[in-house]
Amino acid sequence: MSEAIRVLAVDDNPDFAEMIATFLPREDERFEIDTATSAVQALEYLDENDYDAIISDYEMPKMDGLDLLETIRAERDSDIPFIIFTGKSRETVAIESLNLGADRYLQKRGDPASQYSVLAQATLQEIDHHRAGTELDRKSTLLDSILENTPISIYIKDLDGQIVSASDIYKQRAADLGVEDPIGLTDFDILPSEEEARQAAEEEERIIETGEPMTDERIAPREDGPDLVVRTVKAPLFDKDDSVMGIVGFTHHRKKQKADGSVSLPFPITTEHHRETLEVIAGHLERLHEDDLPENVTDHIEDAIDAITAAREAATRQSDENRDPTDS
Repeated sequence: MSEAIRVLAVDDNPDFAEMIATFLPREDERFEIDTATSAVQALEYLDENDYDAIISDYEMPKMDGLDLLETIRAERDSDIPFIIFTGKSRETVAIESLNLGADRYLQKRGDPASQYSVLAQATLQEIDHHRAGTELDRKSTLLDSILENTPISIYIKDLDGQIVSASDIYKQRAADLGVEDPIGLTDFDILPSEEEARQAAEEEERIIETGEPMTDERIAPREDGPDLVVRTVKAPLFDKDDSVMGIVGFTHHRKKQKADGSVSLPFPITTEHHRETLEVIAGHLERLHEDDLPENVTDHIEDAIDAITAAREAATRQSDENRDPTDS
């Protein structure tokens, strides 16, 4: 690609949209970024301009990123590369992204310089794939990005119940059960009891027959700490003809509700909010740091960036402490 690359960045937080507009051209000077602060505004821009790709947040008022994706894919019949770039880690978002035809699923995490470098490279790759028409590569890349960027146990099965892809956390859980590599195996080869495997198989048969997802929660007692609530979500994967082609499953853990009625969530809302806020501040400081400023000013900026990095790491540790240790 030698011509300009026009991208529409959609985020109700204008700071995040502006950081995309700032950092992507630094990775590749061909990027030209327009920003929209709502899905409705994004649709208006799409009426007026041609874009090579869309980068969209998930959680936005009135119309979220998945609604925008569905409108573009179903109502406008467009296959423009669409990247979900979100700070929310929810299994339902990943499932719907996959079924609605997203091309990538990336999370806002890490220092701005590295995360926007990853975003830039992902955007370029999806534009290349789109222009080459390699639909299989695009689908495979999306699955890989979901498995890599969702910090919970994920597995994808074919219609025979065989594991065809899995996250590192799922593979670790299988290893804890004595299974070195779960790919190509079924629950009857992996789970500790035939009864558990049969129950899972029956659940998945119902999902395949009905095309409807299922959710289950159970208590897992622990001797070395609070009991855990184990939440499993399973949903069908559809092909282009809307026929069920497999199953995707997500399992994550949170600590059981405390005696005072409070609960420790795997991704605390306050921690997530603080982390996003710190990322925005760090992004502004990184941009300021590149300006031609007096040495004593840049020294203070560097100190501030170091402090924010430490705070973000502390927020991440707090989130990890509220998850089952085997989930990390």
